[in-house]
Amino acid sequence: TNPGQVTLTSTPNGPLTIDTATGVISVAANTPAGSYSISYTICEVNNPTNCDTVTTNVTVTDPIFTEQPTGANYCQNEGAILLSVDINGTSLTYQWFSNTSNSNSGGTLISGATSSTYLPSTATLGTAYYYCVVTGGFGTISSNVAIVTVINTVASTTSSDQNNCKDNTPADLSLSGNTGNVVKWQKSTDFEFTTPIDIASTSTTLTSALIGTLSSTTYFRAVVQNETCSIQNSNVVTI
Repeated sequence: TNPGQVTLTSTPNGPLTIDTATGVISVAANTPAGSYSISYTICEVNNPTNCDTVTTNVTVTDPIFTEQPTGANYCQNEGAILLSVDINGTSLTYQWFSNTSNSNSGGTLISGATSSTYLPSTATLGTAYYYCVVTGGFGTISSNVAIVTVINTVASTTSSDQNNCKDNTPADLSLSGNTGNVVKWQKSTDFEFTTPIDIASTSTTLTSALIGTLSSTTYFRAVVQNETCSIQNSNVVTI
């Protein structure tokens, strides 16, 4: 029926209202999820007693994130991947927060981080927890937490230098305080390791059996790597 040939009347019911000119039903902002109903009456202009009353049911659902931010481990100063959120809704605003615990509340507002994506810093070692608060007609909702851990490689120190008699077997060498795994050990005839010789051991202890008997001064070091971060060499031990 042509809208000009009928009249529509309705009384707002809870969060629902009807535009009597267009018949469009509107839901108030911040309406909790649930089922709501509203009734309206349509009457014929030329026959005002010819009316019909209709009740319409409206279901309001919670907003749904279609993309949540995903954390990762990064080496210090490595380029990170954007954290990103996506949510169904219109006229949305975003604000990212960082936290010291795995929680999407009580965090510290990140100044200027007001888009649907955020690039975390990898300059500082440690773990940070990021989340995004999205505001729209549905109210406010927080994303999941993205855990970003920044690591590096620390080779640390090995055992002290040793004085050993020619053709005798030295004591074991041990690495301590390292962050990462031993990739190998190396030995060299010069302190600068101009031409290092690899020793196939990934243990933090280089045994005397692997060192073998020495007939001249020899230099040893451990080679350490933490995940994909840069390789680091320990201090040099002189035997």
